Amino acid sequence: MKKIFALSLFDLKYAYRDFMLMVSILAPLLLALVFRFGVPFIFSYLEGRFSITLKNYFELQAIILMITVPVLLGMFAAFIILDERDENVLTFLAVTPLSKKEYLAYRLGTPVFISTLLTFAALFIAGYADILSWQTIPVIFLLSLEAPLVALFVAGAAKNKVEGLAVAKVASILLLVPLIFEFIEGPLKYIAGILPPFWLVSAFFSALHSEVEKWLIFIGISIATHLFCISILFNRFKNAVL
Repeated sequence: MKKIFALSLFDLKYAYRDFMLMVSILAPLLLALVFRFGVPFIFSYLEGRFSITLKNYFELQAIILMITVPVLLGMFAAFIILDERDENVLTFLAVTPLSKKEYLAYRLGTPVFISTLLTFAALFIAGYADILSWQTIPVIFLLSLEAPLVALFVAGAAKNKVEGLAVAKVASILLLVPLIFEFIEGPLKYIAGILPPFWLVSAFFSALHSEVEKWLIFIGISIATHLFCISILFNRFKNAVL
């Protein structure tokens, strides 16, 4: 427990020193404020011109916010791992009581926990608390798995923080999944099923329409796809770094 506490203190100091990482932590809450006040203003402006109503896209805005939080936290975790790799922290762990597996478990587990809390907070701040139900809450918990997925993808593919920024842009394609689901009609949209969040987005909208059977199927598929992708990315990262 002391080892984990020491790492937590280091993370707080690290985030305080790095402005961009501090912003990435606060970004979900700032984004929630944008959704709460900025989006209604923009929609009211466009409503008269394009016949767009805010209510039509209420659920879409909510799921975009729900995905954004863990993706940002995953990027934050990846940048810390890349910085610590550059500083040979992983090599240093060989002579400390903290094993590399414990280190990685902490690095991947912390953003899962934090992103879950921030997602609930962001939904309340943005005014989307009405979408919470016994079916949508499991979706939020499972969406937190995007954090370790993104962290492993970025940290495993990049050699340093500069490359990490480029790889993070690739990972941000996950944020487009709700738009693909909403605006592409028919079976064609299921091509996006190669992206793990797609099945959680499907489960989310099934929950909103009280389609319990579909919800159960999509939840099952999402669990399987996330575990599969995370295991592949973890093994690749372990072989390359640990």
